Amino acid sequence: MANQDAVKILKEELDVVMKDFPKEISIDFDGKNNLTMTLLLEATGIINNQSGQVTNMQDNNACFEGWVLAIRAANENLNIKLCVSGLDEELRSLSKSMDQDDDFAEKTTIVENEKWIDKLVLGKLSMNELTDCLFHKLFWNISDKNRCHFGRFLYRVLRFSEQYGKVKGSGWFELDADLECLCKCFDRYLKNNLFLNNIPRCEPKRISSIAEYDDKSKISKEYFVEQQMSDGKLKLYVNDAECIGRQFPVSLFEGFVSKGTRIFSGGFLDLWSLNSVDGDELTIYELKTKNQMVGALTEIFFYANFMYDLCVKKIFDISSPTDKNYRNYDYIYLFAKRNVTKVTKKVKGIILFDDTNIHPLLAMSNIIEIMNKNRTKSKLYYVKPVKYNLSAGCIVK
Repeated sequence: MANQDAVKILKEELDVVMKDFPKEISIDFDGKNNLTMTLLLEATGIINNQSGQVTNMQDNNACFEGWVLAIRAANENLNIKLCVSGLDEELRSLSKSMDQDDDFAEKTTIVENEKWIDKLVLGKLSMNELTDCLFHKLFWNISDKNRCHFGRFLYRVLRFSEQYGKVKGSGWFELDADLECLCKCFDRYLKNNLFLNNIPRCEPKRISSIAEYDDKSKISKEYFVEQQMSDGKLKLYVNDAECIGRQFPVSLFEGFVSKGTRIFSGGFLDLWSLNSVDGDELTIYELKTKNQMVGALTEIFFYANFMYDLCVKKIFDISSPTDKNYRNYDYIYLFAKRNVTKVTKKVKGIILFDDTNIHPLLAMSNIIEIMNKNRTKSKLYYVKPVKYNLSAGCIVK
């Protein structure tokens, strides 16, 4: 169901047509060039939605990247601020439930200890007084599944703000004070601790023939298309790929890989290819079958940034491969470890869609151009969505 108030503001005030803008996201416009987008708390994953489930990042009410980029593409004069309603109250509530009988006092000064114990017990935590130590405690006090979705949300907001945020006269995106405070803490958390990815433990599911997938199931069809591309039976966008793989895991763990150290929810990117002909370039594919969704932008943004941080910037430590080499993991590992001098390692993101066509907002001619103005000096970039034709066995460029 669309948010008719937001649809009206976008159309009448900004001449932006978005008939399916989600009812869970609110819009405020100041009549000039400043728009504020406010998400519900459940969109962050820190709490469950009304159905008792954790909201996925690609869902309409959570894929802020897609909606922000689409609005900006429709009106490039806009400055856009992101907010989350009730975030500070939820963190204060979490602080009340924190166990004080641990080593927290040892990690803070006496003055900090007196100050924080008081505020934690009373649940009067102020966001602008959030220390790294306290952030770490609050973050790990969230239930496992919610914490992993919330961690991924903070990562997405952090990278989006870094790449498109207002800095010294440039940029057009900003965060409200609470969200900015949290992201600064999360940024330091990532920089000051060791984080590892998880490696594949088996090969992905295989479908022996096209007759095996249910044509009404987009998931089954996507698996079949991935398999055809990975096997070389469906021509890839990159023709001279050194290696192709599918269903690469994109979870993240603090210190070591275990169920209790996960900070990103489990997930897999659809398809990847490695090209070393024109330089070391890793291409990430987000595949959509019978599924027109704005959230495809959120998915390709997250997957591309994750692989960029893992393989190029090396903010995350890549886990060593096993002798099994499932899903061609060795190639990704060697790409990440490779020290390049004459050429620059790059990560490229592409959305592939089928004959049901792509969501019309993602087809706007300038949306990829906006995404590529991301302060990475073209080391992380995207190309326009491309169409594949399963029956013809090729990509339609």
